[in-house]
Amino acid sequence: MWCKYTFCLEGYEWGWILGTGMEKSPYVCEISKEDIYKISQEDRGPGEFTRLDNPDEETIERGPKMLEQPKDVVYEPKDVNKFTSIICTVDAYPEAEFSWTRERAGDKVEIDPNTEPRYTMINGVLIIHEPAADEEDDGKYQCTATNKFGSIFSNTIALDFGYLQDFPKSPRAPVSAIAYQWASVECSPPAHYPEVLYTWYKDDIYNFIRPELKPYIFISNDGRLYFSEITADDVGAYYCLIYKPGQALAEGKVSMPTEVKVVEGSPGIYEPEIGSGFPLVYPSSPMIGDNVRLECWASGTSRYDDLIYTWDKVEMVDGKPHRELPLPNQARLTDHMRVLLIDDIQLYDEGTYRCNVRRLHGQSHSETVDLILQGKPYFTLNLKDQFADIGTDLTWRCQAGGNPSPQYHWLKNTEILSNDTIPEEDRGRIIVNNNVLIIRNLDPERDNGMYQCQATNMLGTEYSTGELRVLSFAPNFKKYLMQPNQFATALGNTTLYCRPEAAPYPSAEEIIWYKNGVPLNPGSGENDRVQQLPNGNVFISNVQQSDQGVYKCHVSNSYGEAETVGNLTVLSKSTTTLTQPPLDTNIQVNRTNFLSCMASYNPVLDVTYVWYHGDMLVEFEKVFRLYVGGLYIMKAQFEHQGRYTCRVHSSSGMTAASATVQILGPPSEPAGVFIQSATVTTSSVVVQWKASGTTTRPIISYVIEGYNFWEGFWRILFTSEFISALDMQLDEDERETMHFNVTDLRPYSTYQLRIRAENSYGTSIPSTPSQEFTTWAVKPDRAPEEVGGGGGRVGDLTITWKPLEEWEYNGPGIGYRVRRKNRGDDEWDKTFDIPGGDISRYVDLVGEPNFYREYEVTAQAYNDQGFGPVSPISIIRSAMGLPTVIAQNVRAQPFNSTACLVHWEPVEDSRDHIKGKLGGYRLSYWKECCETEEMAPRVTIDGQASEGLVIGLEPNTPYYFDVMVWNQAGNGPKSQYFIQRTLRTAPINMPVEVQVLRKSGTAIEVSFRGVSTTSEEEPLEGYKVRIWADGEHLKVGEDYDSGKETTLYIDDLRSDVMYKLRAYGYSRGGMGTMSSPAVKFMLGSAAAVSSSITLIVTLCVFNRLFLS
Repeated sequence: MWCKYTFCLEGYEWGWILGTGMEKSPYVCEISKEDIYKISQEDRGPGEFTRLDNPDEETIERGPKMLEQPKDVVYEPKDVNKFTSIICTVDAYPEAEFSWTRERAGDKVEIDPNTEPRYTMINGVLIIHEPAADEEDDGKYQCTATNKFGSIFSNTIALDFGYLQDFPKSPRAPVSAIAYQWASVECSPPAHYPEVLYTWYKDDIYNFIRPELKPYIFISNDGRLYFSEITADDVGAYYCLIYKPGQALAEGKVSMPTEVKVVEGSPGIYEPEIGSGFPLVYPSSPMIGDNVRLECWASGTSRYDDLIYTWDKVEMVDGKPHRELPLPNQARLTDHMRVLLIDDIQLYDEGTYRCNVRRLHGQSHSETVDLILQGKPYFTLNLKDQFADIGTDLTWRCQAGGNPSPQYHWLKNTEILSNDTIPEEDRGRIIVNNNVLIIRNLDPERDNGMYQCQATNMLGTEYSTGELRVLSFAPNFKKYLMQPNQFATALGNTTLYCRPEAAPYPSAEEIIWYKNGVPLNPGSGENDRVQQLPNGNVFISNVQQSDQGVYKCHVSNSYGEAETVGNLTVLSKSTTTLTQPPLDTNIQVNRTNFLSCMASYNPVLDVTYVWYHGDMLVEFEKVFRLYVGGLYIMKAQFEHQGRYTCRVHSSSGMTAASATVQILGPPSEPAGVFIQSATVTTSSVVVQWKASGTTTRPIISYVIEGYNFWEGFWRILFTSEFISALDMQLDEDERETMHFNVTDLRPYSTYQLRIRAENSYGTSIPSTPSQEFTTWAVKPDRAPEEVGGGGGRVGDLTITWKPLEEWEYNGPGIGYRVRRKNRGDDEWDKTFDIPGGDISRYVDLVGEPNFYREYEVTAQAYNDQGFGPVSPISIIRSAMGLPTVIAQNVRAQPFNSTACLVHWEPVEDSRDHIKGKLGGYRLSYWKECCETEEMAPRVTIDGQASEGLVIGLEPNTPYYFDVMVWNQAGNGPKSQYFIQRTLRTAPINMPVEVQVLRKSGTAIEVSFRGVSTTSEEEPLEGYKVRIWADGEHLKVGEDYDSGKETTLYIDDLRSDVMYKLRAYGYSRGGMGTMSSPAVKFMLGSAAAVSSSITLIVTLCVFNRLFLS
């Protein structure tokens, strides 16, 4: 029975199914039998041929390799340092020399500090003093590293200048919204770079919009301000403030005010509806590695019951959600669950994300967004150094991912290899084929150097680097001598090894075996009892006593010769011997390696191989695999380091051999991380640790990470850019103990520290965290921000501020001191101390006579250690009182059959009359016949005005109207009422028999049968035709007036647009009933026009007209 593991489309999962045994199977490696011996060859490296003579890893000669690529730089002209630096870190011996180039507008120029004194080069660091755009410092920079083995490029980085321009000073158009509906306000920021942060305030800078306190308000990442449900309380002037990350609010830019007006609407319960375009993704074209923000916002009733947002990831089938998938592990929700943040997003995080919003005890609404990632090139198959034999062929391959897919180029010593640049004599010998480089008949004089595979797409360029060193030297057996005494069992099998180091490697004809000084002349066929394998080893099957003797392997190439000698002893057939014992070996972490163990024994004996790691029996599972001839260690890790023993058991006894395996890779985690308690201060501490195990590569740097229990996550405190040899000290007594003074800690914060070590293989796992320690308390060092206030009941002075974060408390006993005084006074009237770190407001009773009076206020934090800095003075006002002024001379006139225009004399907008700031006017109206004043609905007019339109009235009906003044405290007294009758209705009947006659490629003639009116309607004044493009809303159409004529010529249409058309009559009573259904027509191209053909469509027959 055959089984195969496959993917089932029906169940969308992997599993086993029965197979026929004839299916094609994938293969991992395919190679000819003649070359199969090459697979077991060890990786050659720059130290493989010199390590026995020079064990110092640091001085093994090698070409340059990038350890740390330079990174993009954004320089702020206001930076107090007045310089910026770009770092390029390289591993090389002899040490590399560096040069830098700058590219602007396609021109690449090498930077010379001798002629440009503003530039300084220190090893791989380029320092630019007083960078300036007008000095052409902005552009792309690239580092080149060179030593005697060749040159390489770094990645290209960009140096840009940050800027933030001013908002335009021109007035902004007001935003008018209907009460209880949604609304939005555009920020429209000025030009800036890089991205900025947004906040809003209302009326004055001390009244910041705080969505965390008002869930019905949302500030999007693009700065737009959204209201899920807007009311009269939201009326005011809104200012957009933008600032750069890390910048104080006072350094930001403020827009001109946008007046938000709210007209009366119908209160009620509105179910949530996700806004058009949401969910939104920022950045709009996310790249792999970005921090991605997904936003969801919905309109709907939310003042009293917050809208509830949830997110999930869904698998889509046929355009519909099929099943829910978990959110990425690094995903987190914020801003009332409206925002989903995914840090360091990866390709597997792509997919469809769904936002669901529901009202408590109400309905829900869902929308999805497809998250598609772009990516700069990244290498999935990097170049490996190639130390190849002279005269052989090399096939070098690289592979990169990216979206869009990258294009490849090859470079040698920073010069492009292409058909145009390859010397004519090397064409055909050197072949570049996309991501594959082939070099035939390798020659050290022509081919040695540093090679780079360049992967490029529209988002960037990445380089993978490898050194090619063509080797040519005489054979030697310094590393692998033949075993001086080897044993074999009679009637068993054995292998005699010949493993020279040579370049070129000797051919089969150049490997000659001798036994007891006489040529052995082994066969080469599979049936020969004594045969020479393709790799030069000799395999003896069915060992005889006559095979005992002294064997010599003699090898040669064009550069010399060498030999190695060993004795073979044949034991009795009841003895088991190890002919191929395991050898000491080094394995790079995550690599797979093979430890050989082959015994010679009598075939009639039962033999069992048993492996031990130290004293522990090896269990053959995911890591260890037993194979014919040895043991595989899969994806080796540091815990697999140690001594391995192969034991061969048979009925005649047991034989064993051992080998030591060393794992090469990133350093082991630092040990003994300890806080020196006596060194703890308000912001620093000395941490010590034991230096990491080097795993044959020296430590380049240490990374110190801190966990602040207030914050709840690990953050990097210092990295290799900050820790140098001068910062770290060796203990006088314990030379392996390191010390470092960690600074910039937050006071009164409990920390743990942990350490990572770095070498050329990578970064270690974190150490075990240190013991907890708490920095000393100190008085607060930050003032509360967003100090403002206002509002409340008459007689209140409400003061608000943004509380400090917990890690800013700096000590126990946190609270806030608030001071206030009349504006312009020299002395502070009152001081209030409010205990508690999360308090954000205080209400002072100033009395009703002090309504809407200006006060100066400040806030400062305090704790048991003292008082912190004082916030800047903010100007706020006490709460307003109810208006006392009455609107005069109220009158109304009919506007149409369902609306009246109410007029009045504007009131004086003064503090004494309004008891604050005028909010506007409220118009009440009720029917004369059958309604009371208590039943009257109201229309709200914002700001100073002298008239207001009341809509939604019944035709030919008398109404009472009155007017009230209002402010934030409420409504003033009512005016005397005024009675007015609405007009009779607009034309009730609609035009019929609407016909469209095509006159040209842009013109039509419309005709219809008119309407007549009754005594219940206002007299007809004329007709209009409304035309709009198919797919648009009727309300955006354009009206054409025909007067009282029932035909109309229209000549400004487009021939390639499908239009809709309706006709209607109008009068003083308003717009009459439109003809229905709409007529559809398209004029068609001018080439299709025939003046002798007239097409007429009559509405009562059908309503689609295509004129062509």
